[in-house]
Amino acid sequence: MSRSLAPLVAAALLALPAAPAAADVIVDTGEVHFPSAVWALGAFALAHPAPDHIGLAAAFTLSQTTRITDFESFFSLNPVAQSVHMGIADSLGAVPGSEIFSAQIDIPPEDVPFGYGWHGVHGANVVLGPGEYWITFEVREDDKYEGGLAFFAPNPTVKEATHRRSTGTWSATNDLDFSLRVFGDPLGAVPEPSTWTLMIAGFGATGAAIRRRRRQPACRAIRADR
Repeated sequence: MSRSLAPLVAAALLALPAAPAAADVIVDTGEVHFPSAVWALGAFALAHPAPDHIGLAAAFTLSQTTRITDFESFFSLNPVAQSVHMGIADSLGAVPGSEIFSAQIDIPPEDVPFGYGWHGVHGANVVLGPGEYWITFEVREDDKYEGGLAFFAPNPTVKEATHRRSTGTWSATNDLDFSLRVFGDPLGAVPEPSTWTLMIAGFGATGAAIRRRRRQPACRAIRADR
C-alpha cells in the first residue's frame, strides 16, 4: 500500500463501530442465605396473605449501549405451577417509568423442588442506551403466583420500589434487599452522523485513489508500444 493511501485507510478503519464484546455481568447482588424470609408478591406469601403490593422493582445503571440478554431473581415459592411477569422499565428517578420490555415466565413445580431458586427471563434481546433502568416483577391478572422474592441479599441494589394494589402506583423504598442478576452484551458507542460521514468519505477516497493507480500502468504500456 502506498503512503498516500495509508491515512485514508486508517481514517476509515478508525470510524468503524466497535465489535460486540463478550457477555457481562451487569448486576449481581448475590444469593439470599435465608430464602424463607420473603417480600410478598401477589396473592400469597408465607407470613402475609393478600398483600397490598403486587409488584417489586430494583434499579440498575448502564454506562454504555448494551444488549440485555438475561435477568433473574431468587424466588421463594410454593411447589406448584407458577407464573409472573418480569420486565424492564425506564426511570422516573425514584421509581420505574414506562415499560420497555415485559415477559411472562412460567415456573413448573419441578423447578422448585426446595421451594426456592433463581428464575427469570433468558435469551432476551433488549438494546438499551446509557442511563438508569428498572427490573420489574409484577403479578398480573393472568398470573398464578404463590410466593415472594427472598430478601437479605449480600449486595443489594440501592434503589428499589413497590407497586401498590390500593393506589396503582410505584412507591420508592430502599429496604427490600432482594437478589437480582442482570446479564448483557456491551455494544460500544453508536457512531455519530459525523463519524459515519468520515467513514464513507474515507472509503470513497481510498477506492478512487486505487482506481487511479490501476489506470496509470496501462497508459504507460500503450505509449511503449508506439
